[in-house]
Amino acid sequence: MNFQRIGFGSQLEDDEIVERSFRRPFSPIFSRMMMWVLVFGILGWAVWTFVPRFLPFGNESRWLIVLVIVLGIERLLRVFWRWYGNAILMTNESLVFAEWEGFFDRRTVRLDYWDLDEVGMERKGVASFFAGIGDLLFEKTTGGEPYIFKGVNNPKRAVKILRHHRGRMLDEKNFTEESALRNLLSQMVQTQVRANGQPSREKKGLEENRELVKQEAVLNENEWGEVDFELDDEGGIEIELKD
Repeated sequence: MNFQRIGFGSQLEDDEIVERSFRRPFSPIFSRMMMWVLVFGILGWAVWTFVPRFLPFGNESRWLIVLVIVLGIERLLRVFWRWYGNAILMTNESLVFAEWEGFFDRRTVRLDYWDLDEVGMERKGVASFFAGIGDLLFEKTTGGEPYIFKGVNNPKRAVKILRHHRGRMLDEKNFTEESALRNLLSQMVQTQVRANGQPSREKKGLEENRELVKQEAVLNENEWGEVDFELDDEGGIEIELKD
């Protein structure tokens, strides 16, 4: 099972394999998740401790803690998915840029490897430089504005991996196309031979070739002396010069 497909199955082809994924740093997301754990933890403790004392519906109010837990889990999943769902998926077919702003708000952009001209990176600011964060720029062969994926973790390493994978995929594509072309030409030749037989040299052309050689020998006889030549059945020429 390709675990990196989890959550992206609807955006990928059935036989498509995610070989690598690139995302933004997890540490800011982890900090936000811990903040929400703290907030809902305090809220749950307050509901469990103080609500039964000050509200008339007594111990039944403790069911409010279940609501707090559900809301807390929903908030944590939302924050986590904002990190996990926004990624560059490097598959065996193309690059897939997945952008998820919410459970029902998502967008997917595909870029084939043979339409990708260059992968670059850009870093702005001191914090970005020391934190190892940068933007990836994807130049297209058709020109136009590059596609930018902002805030990728370790962009230098990501660029190296993407370039290497792009080169490998292009080599495989060229090899496949050349093999298909050779097979097609071979089939065409075999079909032609079966239909018309082996090609043979035209006798008329051979006789014309012999006549031209004789005429050339006569013209050059005064310069070279007597010329003795023989022609074989295949059009070969043997010339002997005599003083």
